[in-house]
Amino acid sequence: MVGSPATATLILNDKVVVDLEGETLRLENGDAIALRPQAFAVLRHLVQNANRLVSKAELLEAVWGGAAVTDDSLVQCIHEIRRALGDERYAVLATVSRRGYRLSLERSDESALGGPSIAVLPFATMSGGEPNDYFADGLVEDIITNLSKIPGLFVIARNSSFGFRGEKADLRTIAAELRVRYLLQGSLRQSGGRLRIYAQLVDGASATHVWADRFEGAATDVFDLQDRLTEQIVGSIEPSVRRAEIERAHRKRPESLDAYDLYLRALPHAHANTPAQTDKALQLLARSIELQPDYVAAHGYAAWCYESCATGWIPQTRRPHSATPILR
Repeated sequence: MVGSPATATLILNDKVVVDLEGETLRLENGDAIALRPQAFAVLRHLVQNANRLVSKAELLEAVWGGAAVTDDSLVQCIHEIRRALGDERYAVLATVSRRGYRLSLERSDESALGGPSIAVLPFATMSGGEPNDYFADGLVEDIITNLSKIPGLFVIARNSSFGFRGEKADLRTIAAELRVRYLLQGSLRQSGGRLRIYAQLVDGASATHVWADRFEGAATDVFDLQDRLTEQIVGSIEPSVRRAEIERAHRKRPESLDAYDLYLRALPHAHANTPAQTDKALQLLARSIELQPDYVAAHGYAAWCYESCATGWIPQTRRPHSATPILR
């Protein structure tokens, strides 16, 4: 299996050419394969969310848009897709019992998702009853909606992440099933007339905390409180993910050792934080990026240097981490 959901054409099961733009399937010899429009729409959504669990509810919403249809309609589409792909053993399109489906493509998480990815799990309510469940669910939905507006951040749909409500599975297992780098989990507690939210961002690979905080407010107007909490939580998550991605880039060995050398030479100039030194850093970083255009760490420091030029001075707490990547 080759290709990418970002491309217009890809090959599934080593023999079926899928044309996402033309909405057609064919064998490599050119013979056409019939597939109903609804079944192709299901296939498109699975391709665009390849290598992760996609719930039945998410597929029903994406393809039928909330129209009243039974699960049988989706099951029929899945059967048609498997028949068209010649996937008798469910090797390409697997059924995850009681959860949904996963379309497998042979590529890394990074190329599949194109950047950092996150799933927001249902928040637990700690007040001993259902009255706050609607507030917690509404808060999570608003967080998902607002996170999806952040450029470059892939956010798992609500229907898939809510499938883990009440699950005691290890966070690394959940992240692996959803194929995401980060998980956001939290809890809600009511005391008197106040609501308190605990939220934490977790690295899905290591189950370590990236960020955690507490938010609270008066419960007199829950919808106003929901809006304010959403804004605060999303505002905290965005820079936390950015810092974590910078750390990830630091740990990734560049292909070009010359680019790496230029990057290292630029660091002391960048951290000097003076106009002359920043200019020297940018010259070195530009040469590094010229040698390796996808060198993320060099791009990150160049962006920080340009911000420094624009603002004149950046506090120490806002500087990129000074640790350098280790060659392995």
